[in-house]
Amino acid sequence: TDKVYESAGGLPYRDQSGAMNEAWSDYWACTQSGDWIMGEWVMPSQYQRYLQNNNKYPDNYVGEVHEDSKIYSGALWDFRSWTSKTIADRVTWRAYFYYPKDFLEGRDAMIQADRDLYNGSHRDLIIKAFARHGIGGSNAQYQMRETSYSWVTTSYPTGITNDDQTKRFSLSFSFPFFGSSYSSVYVCSNGFLSFTSSSNSYTPQKFPNSTQPNAVIAPFWRDLYPPDTTQGAKITYASSFSYFAVTWYKIRNYSNSNKQTFQVVLYRDGKIRFSYQNVTNEFTTAVGIEDANGVTAYLYAYGDGNILPSSYSAIEFIPLQSSPSPNVVTLNTSETGFIGDRTLYKMRNSKMLNYNVFDITGRKLSISEISSLRKKGSGIYFMIPVKDDKKESHKVIILK
Repeated sequence: TDKVYESAGGLPYRDQSGAMNEAWSDYWACTQSGDWIMGEWVMPSQYQRYLQNNNKYPDNYVGEVHEDSKIYSGALWDFRSWTSKTIADRVTWRAYFYYPKDFLEGRDAMIQADRDLYNGSHRDLIIKAFARHGIGGSNAQYQMRETSYSWVTTSYPTGITNDDQTKRFSLSFSFPFFGSSYSSVYVCSNGFLSFTSSSNSYTPQKFPNSTQPNAVIAPFWRDLYPPDTTQGAKITYASSFSYFAVTWYKIRNYSNSNKQTFQVVLYRDGKIRFSYQNVTNEFTTAVGIEDANGVTAYLYAYGDGNILPSSYSAIEFIPLQSSPSPNVVTLNTSETGFIGDRTLYKMRNSKMLNYNVFDITGRKLSISEISSLRKKGSGIYFMIPVKDDKKESHKVIILK
């Protein structure tokens, strides 16, 4: 595949374009097997390449195409991990034919390919994946991923029994969604929720779309028909101080007799889970989430056929600011007091502690960023001191 890429794109086999050549080749080998280790069966360990890595540009860029390929392939693999094999493979393949000549052009080609294929609904995740490897900036808000199937029992009737019916429900907690908080939600018989609209639309939209409804959570938006209550069909819900769940149980398609059973769960921390017990894929359906302005969305699927979720599967949308991965570093600090619920630290040589450090958006700081905090001056950060295998979380103010 190295020579195929070199010949097809006319890109020189050196520098960043050569590294991308190697990265594409490694990605296609690894995505077929789902194994992110390249060459484990045929290469000595020192020559194997790990696509799941923390390599960054320019920190880990050495001018050798095989070693440097891990920067670009790492971004591709992160995007695959946060979406799905199908989505990442399609976007990566289409992006190649824009013939990007360096890492940043490669990222932009991925964004354009996603716009072509998915109306740009994975833009934030592409930006986040490449920024994690030092390529461009980052403003992603959610991680969308396939996960293991699970089910929440819901027993309270929603009272949604008519065709194209919507009802409003109060939440027992304030639910964070794309930077806003909501205390109530509209539930529509046609397989979606909205925080801002009582729409009863039976025509699924391809996200993002500025047309109402917006602020949408759509586990399975299609034209459904609740009045057919055969086989115990019903729409029920469950509510507690930690989650709100809605189940569409054996709800018939409007245009045929096939029944759909699925649910959505909103968790207090902002996580969203779609679970599918028994669904069919013969009609156009929208699956995903969209912000209140119809500008940013995470579209898992739109259309029909095999792109739609299958029975006994599940999808999660996880707010990135609430699920950072630790990066433990050592700093010289002195705890000098408290301001409200924030611990006040001063950057001076006094006490050695290990920390996981995140900025106010929840983005993990790299070791080099943390090391330069003294130069940067004041700021609000989230730090988790690590001591004796115990972790204690603090919101902190760091002063220069």
